Amino acid sequence: MFKYYGLPPTIRIGCHDVDVKMLDEIIDENGEKYLGEFFGAENELRLVKEQINITYAVETLLHELLHAIYFAWHLNPAEDKEGEEWRVGAIATGLTQVLKDNPKILEWLASALTK
Repeated sequence: MFKYYGLPPTIRIGCHDVDVKMLDEIIDENGEKYLGEFFGAENELRLVKEQINITYAVETLLHELLHAIYFAWHLNPAEDKEGEEWRVGAIATGLTQVLKDNPKILEWLASALTK
């Protein structure tokens, strides 16, 4: 199991400081379990604190960050929730795979963004 050690308690997304909450589990009103979720109205990104492995953790974090970006930049019309979920899922999976297969990109990004 992987835990999100070192993840900051807030993440700035646009002009918002979003709180990061770690939970034992996330279950919706229909009893369906999730690895993470973002609630714009509550300014909260919630993650299940123990993920199957690092890849699931990265993909889940990226997935929820993309939802937060959708919210912060007003890209989420109410009538397009299913389309948003599909696009966010596809982009998070693709980005996770690219970063996993090309770790030097992460090194470059970290270096470039801290200059």
